[in-house]
Amino acid sequence: MSTDPKTVNLIRYASVCLLALAWGPAMACENLAVRDAWIAQAPPQAMALAGYATLENRGDRALRIDAVSGADFGEAMIHATREENGMMQMRMLDHLDVPAHATVTLAPGGMHLMLMQPSRRLKAGDTTILEFHCGKQTTAATFTVRPAR
Repeated sequence: MSTDPKTVNLIRYASVCLLALAWGPAMACENLAVRDAWIAQAPPQAMALAGYATLENRGDRALRIDAVSGADFGEAMIHATREENGMMQMRMLDHLDVPAHATVTLAPGGMHLMLMQPSRRLKAGDTTILEFHCGKQTTAATFTVRPAR
């Protein structure tokens, strides 16, 4: 193998390009479908609401949701509820993987969205748009507020 600096740089560049092509589709939200998207209505002064949905990956490669955002919220996070030492605990997840041709359900008592610092009061019947971020790509979904149960 040649140790010529130009050849070495060319091989490095080609390797990076191939890795980007191989991993790029796993980061794309273009195959993400968001169904049954809803937010639980909270008391008027609540500083956090919970969001739920079914996330379907219609693509041939896994995708990774690394953030969620919405104009009506100061911050949105992916959370999971788990039992630890006999107590239910909520933990923030730094990402959510959705396997190829699979669904992940965000539901009460399990994984869900924590929607912090609402900029307006959301009551039953209202809608808001949340964006799911996979790297630099996003998928927007309309969430409808449902009455508290």
